[in-house]
Amino acid sequence: MDLLRTSLLTGLLCAVVFPQSILAKDKLMDHALKFPGGDGPFPTVVLLHTSGGFKDVTDNIQRYLNMGYAVAAPDYFEPFGLDNSNRFDAFKKRRKDIEKLLKQFVAHVEKHPKVDSSRLFTVGFSAGGFFSAYLACEQLVKAGVAHYGVWNFPGQRNDKFSNFGTKKYPTQYFDKKCAPFYAFHGDKDITQRPKYVQKAFDYIGNTKNDFRVHWYEGAGHKYDVLAVTLDSFGADALRRTDEFLKSIPAQ
Repeated sequence: MDLLRTSLLTGLLCAVVFPQSILAKDKLMDHALKFPGGDGPFPTVVLLHTSGGFKDVTDNIQRYLNMGYAVAAPDYFEPFGLDNSNRFDAFKKRRKDIEKLLKQFVAHVEKHPKVDSSRLFTVGFSAGGFFSAYLACEQLVKAGVAHYGVWNFPGQRNDKFSNFGTKKYPTQYFDKKCAPFYAFHGDKDITQRPKYVQKAFDYIGNTKNDFRVHWYEGAGHKYDVLAVTLDSFGADALRRTDEFLKSIPAQ
């Protein structure tokens, strides 16, 4: 079955059906907005996809619906012509553009009558974890989560994390007061290598934010979809994420 998605244009909503493509403009973003059964309002999760694109987050949409969350999932790469081949542009020259678009998207979502804006969260996967940090540290959401997030990329992999410059993101997002954040990572991740990720976590730990970390022994990148058994890293990460989000007081 096709997944109904909508496109966000300043002041205008246009209905489209996934996977039908639409012109990608800077002010136009395809997204899914789904609700569990009932009248709501519901706690809502902004799900941010990996650099593989929107298709990588579709399984998680249903998982969070099953737990009682509304889900808003933007295709935030498409408007800028981004995909896995040019993904590093998302963290560099397109970073501010994506931040601006996600800020507009969250403002749009929280106005929906079925969305409980006092329980609005974000969960990001890989590249999405990078931008979950942005949403949490701008306090556009009440809490954030990163699963196997992007914490470093080529050009950042050095031992001088105490000497951060203005381009050292996403770690520098945490130089301000952020919403509570939980980072999950595998100690066998060869995409986001633990020795560099730990340096980022150590830096954030010194900011005095509510920043929590859970390491999965033996887990690699994309542990929620590449797990060896069904009841392994992915299931545990989903449970821990749910418990964390439910622990955040409505604000």
